[in-house]
Amino acid sequence: MPDNIHLVKENEGSDDHLKWRLRQHRLGYLRRALLVVAAVIVVAVIVYVRYRLREYDTCAIIKAYDMKVGASSSYLSLGDSLLWYGRDGAGCVDPEGKTRWNITYDMQNPRAVTAGKAGAVCDRDGSVIYSFSEETPGTEIMCLKPVSRIAVSEEGFVAAVMDETAVTWIYLYDNGGNEIARFKTTMQASGYPVAMAVSPNGRLVAVSYLSVRGDEIQTDIAFYNFGGVGQNMTDNLVSAYNYKDIVAPTLRFISNDTCVAVSDSRIMFYRGAEKPVSQGETIINDEILTAVFGDNCAGFVFKSTETGQAYRLDVYGDSGTILFSKDFSIEYRDILLRDGYIYVYNETDCMILTGKGRLKYDGNLGIGAHVLIPTGATLRHFTIYGEGRAYTAELR
Repeated sequence: MPDNIHLVKENEGSDDHLKWRLRQHRLGYLRRALLVVAAVIVVAVIVYVRYRLREYDTCAIIKAYDMKVGASSSYLSLGDSLLWYGRDGAGCVDPEGKTRWNITYDMQNPRAVTAGKAGAVCDRDGSVIYSFSEETPGTEIMCLKPVSRIAVSEEGFVAAVMDETAVTWIYLYDNGGNEIARFKTTMQASGYPVAMAVSPNGRLVAVSYLSVRGDEIQTDIAFYNFGGVGQNMTDNLVSAYNYKDIVAPTLRFISNDTCVAVSDSRIMFYRGAEKPVSQGETIINDEILTAVFGDNCAGFVFKSTETGQAYRLDVYGDSGTILFSKDFSIEYRDILLRDGYIYVYNETDCMILTGKGRLKYDGNLGIGAHVLIPTGATLRHFTIYGEGRAYTAELR
């Protein structure tokens, strides 16, 4: 009996030892796994930091494609593609120079606007609006009154100002060209609409009205809601703001709930997805040379006071606070705020900044550029549309 009892105890001890060894093995495996994960995280952080801090030295053209555009055309970006338009028609060319679509028309003074992948073109005082997207030529909208101004949203909604002798009408169309709403204004009641913007989802329309009261010029910024909230409001008007002695010829939504108005003396921000309210104002003492807009941000170019620099770019976030200022010397053709980066370029040179103002590239493009459009998943690649050719460019 004692021997049997001794054997049982030994077996029990062996089981405990086996469990202990198994537990130690698992802990060792877990420690090794955690070390591997930590190493991967450290490497990823190092790669990410190096990528964020890296500056590029050269711009290389790695591919070139022939493309066809109309004669004497003007150009705009349309998504990742190029929109060309002129008196005889318009078309869209992809980054490989292939024609996505084209349309023909007869216009004396064509005007085009784009927002993201959507756009529209009309003739000054004409009776037709052509709305389109990057993928399709879209819809022909027939108008009963002369069209003087249009605006488009990123989802393809189109607003149009149409003039009659004593009344000005504003029409809103969906992305299929169907009329959603219309309302009229008069100089006596509201003033004349000098600028207009549509929120990306088409719910809000902002209008800048200019009027004269006695010897005084004044501007009214009005917001119209064509969703459920605005249905019970007169003319769908949900909020309005009056400013004396200013002209605000530029309006733009930088998100579904943020609108920016630009005047000759101040920059105004409004927030609200249903009833926009004043978010804040920035008084400016210098002339705004250019205003540019991106997702949740806006940029303004002024003359620089720094020695050796020509311009100053101030970039604001959607809260109305300035994110950074950058002085530069490029005689720019265009400025883009896109995908968290700022592109300042002309036909031969380009400067690229991060959304915090850090320089990523400042150098030559290597070819003549009409339009530069960022493409691909990283900063390194973009498309340059030149004279008769589309080029894939890579930063190195």
